[in-house]
Order: sequence, then C-alpha cells, then structure tokens
Amino acid sequence: MTASDASPVHAGGPRDTRDVAEAVRDVAATGTALRIRAGGTWLDAGRPVASGLRTLDVGALRGIVEYVPGDLTLTARRALREEIKAKVSV
Repeated sequence: MTASDASPVHAGGPRDTRDVAEAVRDVAATGTALRIRAGGTWLDAGRPVASGLRTLDVGALRGIVEYVPGDLTLTARRALREEIKAKVSV
C-alpha cells in the first residue's frame, strides 16, 4: 500500500482547526491509523504505510499563525516561503 492509496478523512480538506479536530476525533473513535498530510513530499519516507490508513490533508491550511521576533520563533501552517521571508525580513 502506498500513501496515495490511503482514503481521505475530510472530503476537500479541512477549512480550519475545528475541522481538523473533528476529523481527528472521528478517526480516533474508530481506532484507525491516521496520517496528516500537508505538502505531501515525504509521504512514502520512513515506515511502510499501515493497512487501512486514513489521510487528513491539511494542505489548504496556510499562513503564519504567530511570529515572535524577540524569541526567534515562528509558528506556521503550510506557509509559503515568500510569506515567511516578508514576515521575518529586517
């Protein structure tokens, strides 16, 4: 089984963090393995994909959540490089 064979959890992808939480709760209730996918670049790296796996595609959740220059920390969803460069440029 490859990562592309895994069935999606939330049709069309979640719109916000509440959708993500709901999808995770639904899958947890069934005891099914869950793979979180954003960019999809490393899906087949590491351990083999579990049989019966469900995939939650969070790729549409983009943007910078928080940037604290004094702490040198940035929390981002799937942010674009341009967004990050613009935010942290001096």
